[in-house]
Amino acid sequence: MTNLLVFTPLSQMVLPALLLGAAFLVDGSAVGLQEHTGTSDLLGWLALGMVVSSALVGVVWTMTGDISGGRETGTLEFMWASPASPRLLALGAGLTGFLLTFAASLIIIGGAVAFGARYSLAEILWVVPILFTLLAATLGYGFALSGLLLIFREGESILDSFGSVVAVFSGVAFPVTVLPGALLGFSQALPTTWILDLLRHVLLGGTLMQPWGMTWLIAIGESLLTLVVGVVIFGACARRVRRRGTVGQY
Repeated sequence: MTNLLVFTPLSQMVLPALLLGAAFLVDGSAVGLQEHTGTSDLLGWLALGMVVSSALVGVVWTMTGDISGGRETGTLEFMWASPASPRLLALGAGLTGFLLTFAASLIIIGGAVAFGARYSLAEILWVVPILFTLLAATLGYGFALSGLLLIFREGESILDSFGSVVAVFSGVAFPVTVLPGALLGFSQALPTTWILDLLRHVLLGGTLMQPWGMTWLIAIGESLLTLVVGVVIFGACARRVRRRGTVGQY
C-alpha cells in the first residue's frame, strides 16, 4: 500500500515532472509555472498534485480490491449475504482507503516541506471541506469502477488506465490551462481538477481558474454528481450479477 500510494506516484509522475520543470527554471524560479498558476513553488505545487493522485488511487484500489480479493478467496458471496449491504461494504473499504491516503499525504507534505516547499497556513482550515469534497469524488469513482469490475471481472488493467487518465487530466503534473479546448473541457468535467485547484490556492496562494465561489460550486456539484452516479452504477451492476448468480465468478 505504501508503494501504491507514495512511491509509485512519486517515481512515475512527480519526480519526472519536478526534474523536467527544474531544467526550465530561470534564476531558480519557475517562471512558467508562476505565469499559469500564480505560484513559483514547483515542489509544493507537485506535492499537492500527488496528494490528490494518491487519494484517487487509494480509494479506488481499496474498493475494487475488496471485490477482487473476495472473489479470489471465495468469500465475496458470503460477505454479501451478511446484513450489511454491498454498498455499505464498498463504502467501508473506500473510507479505509481514504484514511490510508491521509496518512500517506502527511508523509508527502512533510517530505516536500523538508526539501523546501513553502505552504501557507493562513487559510489551512479550508483544507477540511476540500478533503471532504475529495472524499465524495473519489468514492464516486470507486463505486462506479467497483460496479464495472463486477460485470467485466478481469478489469484490473482498465483500473490502471482510468487512474492514470484522471490523475493526468486533473492537473497533477502540469497546469490544465495549457490544454487545448476539447481536452481542457474534459479536464474541467473532472471534480478532482477543481478540488486540486482549490487545494493549491489555499496552501500556495495559486490563481484559481474561476472565482472562489464559482470554483467551490463546481467542485461540490461535480463531486456529488460523481458520487450519485457511482452509487447508481454500483447498485445496478450488483443487482445484475445477483440475478445471474455470478457474484463470485470470474
